Amino acid sequence: MSVLSQISLLSDAKYFDEKSSKFNELRENLDHRLVKKKLNAMKRLIAMMTLGRDVSSFFPDVVKNVIVDNMEVKKLVYMFLTHYAEDNQQLALLAINSLQQDLKSSNQRVRANALRAMSSIHIKVVIPIVMFALKSCVRDTSSYVRKAAACAIPKVWRTDSGRKAELVDMITELLSNSEPNVLGATMFAYSQVCPERLDLLHPHFRKICHLLADFDYFGQTVSLGVLTRYARTQFLSPFGKDGNDEIEDDGDFGDAPFYEDSDSDDSDDDDDDEDDEGKKNKKRKKQYIMDPDHRLLIRSATILLNSADASVIIGVCSLMFSIGPKHEARQCAPALARHLSNYREMQHVVLANISTMAAKRPAMFRQYVKMFFVYWDDPEFIRELKLDILAHLASDSTIGPILLELFSYVNHYDQKFVHTAIRTIGRCAMTIPDVAERCLHMLLRLVKNSEETVVAQAISVIRQLLQRNPQEHIAIIKRMAKFLFKVKIPMARTALVWIVGEYREMIPKVAPDCLRQLAQTFREEAVEVKLQILNLAVKLYLSNPRQTSLLFKYIMDLSKNDINFDLRDRARMVRVLFFKKKGGGGAGSNDEEELKSKAKMIMKRCFLWVKPPPETESPFQDRNSLVLGSMSHLMQHEVKDYQQLPEFPEIAPDASVREPPRSEYEDKMERRKKKANKKYSNVDDFYNSDSDDDSTSSSSDSDDSDSDSDSDSDSSSSDNDEDDTDNSSDDDDDSDSSDDDDDDDDDNNDDDNDKDDGR
Repeated sequence: MSVLSQISLLSDAKYFDEKSSKFNELRENLDHRLVKKKLNAMKRLIAMMTLGRDVSSFFPDVVKNVIVDNMEVKKLVYMFLTHYAEDNQQLALLAINSLQQDLKSSNQRVRANALRAMSSIHIKVVIPIVMFALKSCVRDTSSYVRKAAACAIPKVWRTDSGRKAELVDMITELLSNSEPNVLGATMFAYSQVCPERLDLLHPHFRKICHLLADFDYFGQTVSLGVLTRYARTQFLSPFGKDGNDEIEDDGDFGDAPFYEDSDSDDSDDDDDDEDDEGKKNKKRKKQYIMDPDHRLLIRSATILLNSADASVIIGVCSLMFSIGPKHEARQCAPALARHLSNYREMQHVVLANISTMAAKRPAMFRQYVKMFFVYWDDPEFIRELKLDILAHLASDSTIGPILLELFSYVNHYDQKFVHTAIRTIGRCAMTIPDVAERCLHMLLRLVKNSEETVVAQAISVIRQLLQRNPQEHIAIIKRMAKFLFKVKIPMARTALVWIVGEYREMIPKVAPDCLRQLAQTFREEAVEVKLQILNLAVKLYLSNPRQTSLLFKYIMDLSKNDINFDLRDRARMVRVLFFKKKGGGGAGSNDEEELKSKAKMIMKRCFLWVKPPPETESPFQDRNSLVLGSMSHLMQHEVKDYQQLPEFPEIAPDASVREPPRSEYEDKMERRKKKANKKYSNVDDFYNSDSDDDSTSSSSDSDDSDSDSDSDSDSSSSDNDEDDTDNSSDDDDDSDSSDDDDDDDDDNNDDDNDKDDGR
């Protein structure tokens, strides 16, 4: 036997490699008195369950082993029990008694696992028992058990939502904990059960912010989402009054003029008569002062940008993008770029969030533009996202390397990716008009490519670019008309015929000749090309009927007898509008002629109206309105239980609600501090005061001390009246009250001594 086979036998992987297991042997091992045999049988059952095999027939034999003292066996039994409890409810109830006994164990792990297993049994009959166990575990001395209780609360709520009020009380009690692991699990329970109860977070907001770095990864991710929603309702917007956050100034001074236009100068001259005080008031209104708690949340979140977990990084970026100032959100870019070397699935999630952020704030990622270049082994879903990001990052400073990189993708083996790269070149040209000429020449080079699909896509993009400014590209329009008789792909020919018909006035001699040659090959053309040829004939007939009337009638006759019904219907509609009937007359002929003339005018507008240039749209633009880092954002549509971020308030809510609750000891110390502050702070205050005031203050101090002593004595006497049966407790209360009186007397004596020293 080889060394590798020996190692595999020693590990637990052997339970998955076995092709078959003897059920009788498993039952014997489950009933065996040796713990080792039981553990071996349970491992085989869990392995079979993991592989998808149905082993529910072993449920009665597994339930018997709940009472085994071995910790490993208990864990496996709990896993098996929670998996098949819903299908075997009656047998699952037999294990409840053993689980209740485990809740009283001295081992914290046994108590936590018992509660976890009990809450995972989704049977309504068991819920009262689970609630009783939850109430005791919420107050458990072990933080491990309290964390398990916090994780069990959402399970109980899903099984029985009618107990929400009791579960909210437990969440309120768990939020008062200071252990990071308990708080992280409690934040998850809060987000699942009562995310609308923001009042529960008010007194614990600052504590959560301070302990956020100590949470586990899951707790940090959940807490960041909860705190983002909290900040959107409790703090003012840092984006300005209008909240316009769609486009960020990228610092390129070449895009905007250095001086204002003359019109704006004239308007400034007209506004010079305004009062200076009004301008100052407006500036004061526009000034934004960040709330200290808002600043605390941002500071606590930015610390997590050094995390090794990608979900935490995305949570921080979502928070900073939603509630943080723009200049501070830039520090999220290097953290996201660091995770682009992660495995593919996580890369996809990171790139999806970067794509949305780059669409609104492209300046954040322009210095990392080379990290979004496509590698040869990138899968299709990553390539599409990288191309979309490159289109967003195109600017005067980055367009050079981006265009070279996009042009190199033409030789890629995936034709779909090649088409997307060509469309991305067109998007870059539409984003930056200064490089449109350069992009056009690159696309014209692609027209000579041997791949027909590449040629068709390049011509389609050229057509969109020509619509931006056709007057400056008359030579290119003539060149495209020449390609009409060389390209055989229907998609490309359709685009070329459209170009000839749309810009017929710029090539008055070429357009009629193109129609003549297209009429000769009309029968062999594809349906989409025939429809576009018919449109070309109508346009030329309306603009130049002298040269094209015969060609127009010939194409109409061909279209009327075509086998495609769409083409025939289009031809009939055009014939009715633009040709007169041979026989007419009648009472309603005038009305029909008037209606026909109006329809003819409308059709002329439809055919001859200048088409607006197409807008550049991202294939992932549906994500822009969804919350970053959410499942809905990744799926590009709202999924179940999706919640949109609330809008910022116009008036800041009261910040005093986030003050932590004061304890009785702090109140007592505050009263003593107030007494100490009644003394004179310096000698000048003493000599400036009157003697009567001095005597009055001293008497008030004595009265206060007397009242404190009286209250202490009253409390001690009331304790004595209530606890007459217990003499020892009475003696303790008397001694405590006497000690309090002695303390008050000492305080009064200290006050008198200080005043004598002052005199």
